[in-house]
Amino acid sequence: MNSAAGRSCDVCTACCFTHAVAGVKPGGEWCPHCEIGSGCRIYLDRPAQCRNFSCLWLKSDCGDEDDRPDRLGVVVSDLTVSVGDRRIRLVQFIETEAGAIDQGRVARLIEMYRAKGLAICIARREPSGSFADASYEIPANLLAESELDQFRLELGKLSPSAE
Repeated sequence: MNSAAGRSCDVCTACCFTHAVAGVKPGGEWCPHCEIGSGCRIYLDRPAQCRNFSCLWLKSDCGDEDDRPDRLGVVVSDLTVSVGDRRIRLVQFIETEAGAIDQGRVARLIEMYRAKGLAICIARREPSGSFADASYEIPANLLAESELDQFRLELGKLSPSAE
């Protein structure tokens, strides 16, 4: 995929592992259509969810080639969660390699999005290959305590089912 920032996925297939695709696969497993390190075998006919996805490295001019997800070991993406009449932007950091979130490069990215006042989600990959429960940081000015349950409910609706 090419981006507005002039970047392309090239050989990066990290999101083919980290993200669930409805009707195809759960998150944390390689897509059966992925040729790891090469690309999608059904690229022209890939699901709409895949066609519509772009990681933040791809769609922004932030970072350099070392911040590409396959090199960083973390897919950084964003989504918008509706809570009442507001839309809350959530930036996700999903490891492809256990411990990658602890790198200085990733810590700087997390701090950059925190400084912008955005909600943060961190999903760590366990040494077993499974994912730990994601942790969320929601700045107090984004959501009142009474809105957190609604946020979680709406977030759950955005997660694709692999069934």
